[in-house]
Amino acid sequence: MKDYPAKEKIQNVLSVATGALTGFAFLSFLTFFLLLALASTANRDTESAENSSLFAILAVLTTILSSLLAGYITAKISTRKTIIHLVLTGLVLVLIMAAISDFDWKTYSASDWSGLLLTVPSTILGGIRVVIKESKSKI
Repeated sequence: MKDYPAKEKIQNVLSVATGALTGFAFLSFLTFFLLLALASTANRDTESAENSSLFAILAVLTTILSSLLAGYITAKISTRKTIIHLVLTGLVLVLIMAAISDFDWKTYSASDWSGLLLTVPSTILGGIRVVIKESKSKI
């Protein structure tokens, strides 16, 4: 087993942390504007099922977009262009999102579960192009 320099190990760990934090910041940013847009157009007289289903769909889409960005950032920064860094970034994002709700799995709706379950695959999808490009250049 080949041992890598400490600087390279630190950069790979920080690439995962940077990707996850960037993805979470982007998720927070998009969610804020999503809530702002839905609150300004919502019918204030009645609670509309249409608005809640629209919010659920848009919440899953913002989670996927932020995961794609997190995977891309991780793949660009990492010295070892491997899928394991993308998987770790996705898992860190899932842990961050689950920690926000204090790991209360009973209160999760279907859109919450779909957002969590799609986080890791979309993180991989976000960085896979960089990983494939790097592996082709080594051949």
